[in-house]
Amino acid sequence: VIGYAMEDILIRREKDVEKIKNNRSCCDSPTVINQRCKFREEICINTKVGRYESDVLKQFDFSYHKTIESAKLSIQRMKCEYVDVLQLHDPEFAPEVNILLNETIPAMMHCR
Repeated sequence: VIGYAMEDILIRREKDVEKIKNNRSCCDSPTVINQRCKFREEICINTKVGRYESDVLKQFDFSYHKTIESAKLSIQRMKCEYVDVLQLHDPEFAPEVNILLNETIPAMMHCR
């Protein structure tokens, strides 16, 4: 699922869960919680780090800080608690491999 489409999917799913919650005769609260958990297990949420802006001068940032900030922002935008896959986008455009080894990859590991 790409970008903001995740929000639409989660909102639609929340409406389905709300219907279940409002119909107390068919289920109790643990069932509602289980419905939410089961749905999250059915999807794989991905996001990327490394490439951001269309402006060539601001397009790439492989720093530790930006990597963590970007992952947190994606989680916030998609209104989820975590992502399943954090992809390093266009690593070949890093100014040097040491930035990837010393900043980007450790930041990605921190996000785990």
